[in-house]
Amino acid sequence: MEPSTPPSVAVGGDDADGWLSRALACLRSGGIVALPTDTFYGLAADAASAPSVRSVLSLKGYEDRRPLLILADSARQVEQLCPWSRIAGAADLAAAFWPGPLTLILPLGPGRTLAACPGGTAAIRVPAHPVPRRLAQAFGGFLTGTSANRVG
Repeated sequence: MEPSTPPSVAVGGDDADGWLSRALACLRSGGIVALPTDTFYGLAADAASAPSVRSVLSLKGYEDRRPLLILADSARQVEQLCPWSRIAGAADLAAAFWPGPLTLILPLGPGRTLAACPGGTAAIRVPAHPVPRRLAQAFGGFLTGTSANRVG
């Protein structure tokens, strides 16, 4: 049986057209937001919500559970999930390339879990594009950031 399609919204531009409030409402209802990043168009959902993560995986055509890229609004937000500043070289890389197209693969901190990171590590990025950063900040949590294409 094909799962029902979750709510979705496309975002971009300034907030004059209310994209941020629509995107937040979509995320909070378990939906998926299509958004630009600095390197790809992505599918953002609540990375902590197992149903939201399953919806993203299903939309992409994945049948198995797999980790998804995580988008964060800042290095400070990353530190809340992954104590990256204590990993040799990570702070230097983050300082040089964040915000930007650098993805760090980091262990989740003690007691931290995220539905989009089933293996205990997070592939995490602080994008340079303002749309995902504004959305992650306003959402107050981590977003999935997988590319907006189906597998195959």
